[in-house]
Amino acid sequence: MALGDSIYNGVQSGRINWRLAEWSPPVYVAARLDTIEVDGVADRTGKRSFYTPQYPILATKGRNAEFGANLEAVPGLLGLFQLDGALARDLKYLTDVYRPPNGRPLVENLAFSGANSVDLVAMTPRLLRSAATKAIKRGKGRDAFTYLNAAFVLNPMRLDCLDDMTPLDQVALRKPRFVIINIGANNGIWRAGFNGSRFDDPACNAVEAVPAQKGRSRCSGTIRQFLDGDLRADIRTIMAELSKVDGIEGVYINGLIRPSRVANLVPTSDQSLVEDPAYAATYRLDLFGSKRVIPGTQVWQTDIDVDGVNRRLKADVDAANGPGRPKFVFVDIDAAMAPIDYKRCLGSTGTPRAGCNDGGKPFPLGKDLGLTCSVSVNNLPARINGNQLGSRRDDFCKAIESGGLFSIDNMHPSSIGYSLIAQAVRESMLANGQFPIEIIDRGHGCDPKLPQSCTLLLVEPGYSTTDSNLRRYELLSTVGEDNRRHLNRMRKIVDFFQD
Repeated sequence: MALGDSIYNGVQSGRINWRLAEWSPPVYVAARLDTIEVDGVADRTGKRSFYTPQYPILATKGRNAEFGANLEAVPGLLGLFQLDGALARDLKYLTDVYRPPNGRPLVENLAFSGANSVDLVAMTPRLLRSAATKAIKRGKGRDAFTYLNAAFVLNPMRLDCLDDMTPLDQVALRKPRFVIINIGANNGIWRAGFNGSRFDDPACNAVEAVPAQKGRSRCSGTIRQFLDGDLRADIRTIMAELSKVDGIEGVYINGLIRPSRVANLVPTSDQSLVEDPAYAATYRLDLFGSKRVIPGTQVWQTDIDVDGVNRRLKADVDAANGPGRPKFVFVDIDAAMAPIDYKRCLGSTGTPRAGCNDGGKPFPLGKDLGLTCSVSVNNLPARINGNQLGSRRDDFCKAIESGGLFSIDNMHPSSIGYSLIAQAVRESMLANGQFPIEIIDRGHGCDPKLPQSCTLLLVEPGYSTTDSNLRRYELLSTVGEDNRRHLNRMRKIVDFFQD
């Protein structure tokens, strides 16, 4: 089973749908554990014991089949001034009317967008729906998205017996063999990469401080307090509770990624910091053509702070191991991403800065993906030549100008980036002797040792029941550069995220 936030939910470009949920890191891991059957023609309609939330497949009666602020469709499909209202309407349909056709009351991937560590141990579907009702009355569709999406993931069939169970309670009920966890970004650190917040800035807005179980608030304090205090305490609680559950063999807990690695922070100076030449003197917040610049010393210090939290988290995780307990493993996701941190040493013109020698390399894609060309992707913001990236394999090769590891929101990875996160988890499982099946080549000429191995199996026609109408090789869709130039209108979305 999986616990986590938008990264494990599968969010790309600010929204989630059924197809994206099937491209999330837990699904990549599950497919390699043979809990999702993949036959010789890459048809994932067979047996499976790992289920993601079954979001609606198609739009119905004017309602969207995607939930969140879809930056790949705005402003084309939704009026920006109506965005909050449309979100609230679609989300109420998701939780009040819609019921998954498969009728499953429980899913194995319990990750949801916006989740922080408190959500895993002290929030329930009932509390989340109550918070959503208040958010909708305030006209805040963004807040309602977090709460109602979470309520749907945790209790898709609206059963009374699940309404007062936390995500951790559900894991204890289900007794899985393995648990993979990605949590912490929404304990405030996402703000450092998205709008340049510092560690001692508030971790959340006042309206996010909704009541949780045991007298707790869902969000409080500074980023530093919410990470070093709440996150670590909640992880310790999770490990203590899972130690009591029979049958759990391994628990894999991802660390935090340095904010400097996300696409939204772009180096804008040819000068390196005296303190550390791996950092530029200035950075720009890129989303929607923002001109805001923050000092490199701030980015450097925030990375140092994140490294410190990771060290303490790892010590907590290591200390939880003992006789008669599951194997608790800290997965160093940041270390896994470092070799592909391509923009680390770049200057204002995209050329390497003098004195910086430890930049990452672009990630190559090729025949292991079924592409007919060789192309590399990197962690710069996505720049697309044309209206859509990846409708066909040849188009993908021609369309990408830069980026590709992150989706259009500059914060959530693309499907490629997600597969690399999943690979880090799989490698940790393998290193700890807990990979229960042999990694095999299923006869499609892919290299099972590569992060993108057998991805072709997931993108061939019929790869999943999630969208019977989707028969395209699609790693990322965009509205194209023309719409990115509508900056005044696009800034309305920035306000939407930051309110």
